[in-house]
Amino acid sequence: MKKKTAANIRLRNNLPNIITGINLILGYYALALTLKGEFKLASSIILIAMVMDGVDGKIAKLLSLEGDFGKELDSLADLISFGVAPALLLYRVFLINYAVWGFAASALLPLAGAIRLARFNLLSARKGFTGLPITIAGGAAACLVDVTFITGIAVLFAVIILSLLMLSAVPYPKLFPSFKNKKKGFLFIIAVSALLIASIWTQDNVFMLFLLAPYIAGGLIKCLPGVLHLKTKNSEHKLP
Repeated sequence: MKKKTAANIRLRNNLPNIITGINLILGYYALALTLKGEFKLASSIILIAMVMDGVDGKIAKLLSLEGDFGKELDSLADLISFGVAPALLLYRVFLINYAVWGFAASALLPLAGAIRLARFNLLSARKGFTGLPITIAGGAAACLVDVTFITGIAVLFAVIILSLLMLSAVPYPKLFPSFKNKKKGFLFIIAVSALLIASIWTQDNVFMLFLLAPYIAGGLIKCLPGVLHLKTKNSEHKLP
């Protein structure tokens, strides 16, 4: 009985890191699928990894298990799953025919993602994010594989925009709400995760792109009034 209790405690204490490990394995699997030419499946696997990444941090918070080790492990997993995996996927599907320009554009995704993750780890905890999270950028990039009418040039520009948004100071809110009640929190996480994974597995991934697009655009729209105000102020200063 004591051994069983000790094993349960160890499982509980390592649950967020186990989920992070699953995220990393899924990212590696997506890379393997891309090399095999199974592009649509690779896209779906990256999106499932995106769900796992949303779950691990919330569970760590609910169980009061947040720490530096988990944060660093999560960053390494995210770089593989949402930086390297979608970059290789887009390169193989769309950008390989654009020679050095295609390679350079695809390399921007993991590079910007790495900088974004390093910056996130150095910043103190906040209510939201500074710059587009790599998870959303990588997920959106993976969805492009299922957009039948998109061109390589459009993908090239999409990758550049996603990379710049990761490096930007555009504020983005956290996706999941905070729960004081652990039971309600766990039920919410399980329900939303199951729904998203079922949607990813059964629907075309363009559906997920429609879910992610408002979030990506929302940060820019929120910044627009401030940018317009700054331009107006600068114009007033230039008047004689």
